[in-house]
Amino acid sequence: MPNGVDVNVLGECVADTIRYSAQHEVTYPGGSAANVAVGLARLGRRVDFATCLGDDEHGQLMRAHLAREHVRVINVAAEGTPTPSAVAVLDESGAAAYEFSVTWAAGPNLPAPRGSHLHLGSFPVFLSSAPAELDALLLSVRDHSSVSLDPNVRPELMGDPHRSRERLESVLRFVDVVKASDEDIAWLYDGADAESVARGWLEAGPGLAVVTMGANGCFAVSQHGTCRVPPVRVDVVDTVGAGDTLMAALIDGLMDARTLGPRSSHRLAGLDADELRKVLARAGRAAAINVSRAGANPPSKEELDG
Repeated sequence: MPNGVDVNVLGECVADTIRYSAQHEVTYPGGSAANVAVGLARLGRRVDFATCLGDDEHGQLMRAHLAREHVRVINVAAEGTPTPSAVAVLDESGAAAYEFSVTWAAGPNLPAPRGSHLHLGSFPVFLSSAPAELDALLLSVRDHSSVSLDPNVRPELMGDPHRSRERLESVLRFVDVVKASDEDIAWLYDGADAESVARGWLEAGPGLAVVTMGANGCFAVSQHGTCRVPPVRVDVVDTVGAGDTLMAALIDGLMDARTLGPRSSHRLAGLDADELRKVLARAGRAAAINVSRAGANPPSKEELDG
C-alpha cells in the first residue's frame, strides 16, 4: 500500500464517560471514527487517523490510547479547539443514550489520504462549517482510493433530519460503501423502509449498502440483491462501539476480498452473495465480541479469526 498505509480514517475522537449508575462512571477513549481506526489496527491494518484533538486532558487520553493501538494520528484541529466529549447513560438493557459536548473545527487544507481506502466518520460530513472542503478532498481521491461512510446519526448534534438527509445524499456520490443502522435510517427518512432506502443509496453512487439491526442481525444490498445475516447470540454487557466494530471488520473483510481500493465499483459489483455473506457474518462476529465486554473494545485478528 502507498507509503505504508492501508486505510485512512477521517473523523471524530470523543472522550466517552460511561455512566453505569449514579455511583459508577468511567471515561474511555472513544468516538465512532476513532473506534473504527482502532478496530482496523487490531485487525492488522496500518491506519492513518486524521481527527480533531485539543490540548487538554481528554486530548491526552485520546493520544495515549491511539498510540497504544498503533494508530498514527494527524491532528487537523483548529488552534484552541477542545477535544470532543460525551456522557453515555446506560439503561437496563445496556443501550446507551448520549449527552454531547462536541464540535468539528478542522483547520484548512485537510490532508490528502495516503492509503488505498478512506473511511469517513459522521462529524466531518454533518458538523463541518466548510463542507465544500470535504467534498473537494473526496473528489481528489477518486482515482486512488475507495471511500466508506457511516452516518452514525446523533439527533442531538445533527438537529434537522431533512437537512442531514440532503447532506448525506450529496456526499454519497463520492462513497463506495455505506453502513447505517436501521435507527439511523428511521431518523433520516422519517420511518421509511430501511431496505428501500438502502436500494436508493445504490442509485446515488455506492456499490454496497449495509444496514445493521442490533439484536436482529444485519443485511447488505448490492447489485446482486439483498444478503441477510442473523445475529450472533452473546451475553451483552453494553452496546457501545458495536456498529463501529462491525464497520472496521466490514472494511477489513472487503479489503481481504480485494474489492476496495482505486476504482472499486466494478469489484464490489462482482462480489457474489456467498462471499458477501462471509464478510458480513465475520463483521457480525466482531460486533458480538465487542458487546460482550465493557465499552468500545473491538477484537484482535486472533480473537476474531482464531
